[in-house]
Amino acid sequence: MIRKKKRKKFLVHDKTGKEISNSNLSLLSQKRKNELFLYHAREGHKEDMQRLLAAGASINAQNTYGHTALMEAASGGHTKIVQILSHCRGVDLKMQDIVGWTALMCAVICRRIVIA
Repeated sequence: MIRKKKRKKFLVHDKTGKEISNSNLSLLSQKRKNELFLYHAREGHKEDMQRLLAAGASINAQNTYGHTALMEAASGGHTKIVQILSHCRGVDLKMQDIVGWTALMCAVICRRIVIA
């Protein structure tokens, strides 16, 4: 008997650990996609972050403090995510938060010298 390979369902996890399927990603509001995108960049969840980008999350989305996903990843020391984000089309490397810090400044201040 030949078994058919089960197709893996791609999922994104929200802050509570709840799974959101790819088909439901399109139903999320732009604000919610951006919030989840920033969360996954901060936590270092590369695959979830990339799925949200593909679903329409804004590369330059900012939270209430003005932090972008690039700033969150740089502050957290997630070098792979910083590399991915810094090479994305449309990313603003000079964007500042409400204090005036850029992603590079966040990396330096958080002692993430490898990223800086």
